[in-house]
Amino acid sequence: MPKSSFILKNARSLILPFLLLMLFPSCSAFTGGDTDPSTPPPPDYIYYEFPDVPIPRDLSREENDTFIVDSPPLKSGVMVFSGSYDRSILLDFFMAAMPNNGWTMRSVFKAPRSMLIYTKNNRYCVISLSTSYFIKTRAEIWMTTVDSSGTAPVSPIYDYGNANSSFID
Repeated sequence: MPKSSFILKNARSLILPFLLLMLFPSCSAFTGGDTDPSTPPPPDYIYYEFPDVPIPRDLSREENDTFIVDSPPLKSGVMVFSGSYDRSILLDFFMAAMPNNGWTMRSVFKAPRSMLIYTKNNRYCVISLSTSYFIKTRAEIWMTTVDSSGTAPVSPIYDYGNANSSFID
């Protein structure tokens, strides 16, 4: 038997098992692997102080710029987030997600600094989206509650510039 015939015969006998081994691991793609099809994927958003305002999961909360006033029954304030999102993608996210949480869009401004204005019952939510020079998008979510006359309730104000000041109603 010539040497080339011997090599060709052995090569064929090695190729078939090699091909079978290559196909074997990919069978899990046909059966679904280890995932349970009844378990939905985790949502791509989370909730913070306002349980009906969804925030994309991979935005980072800017704690130094966030403040919340929680004076039951009222809760208002601003939450600030940033991340590597295109501003238009965040705009589309909020335009789809807020109505799904019961909010009614009142106005939208699409520009380099975009704004969305929503109402729900006696609350207003203003979402401001802007992109910085560092390719980060900043999302500011402003929330306030209005009384039956349509005005925001006035909280006591303290004049920090005056040492003799007391709370003013």
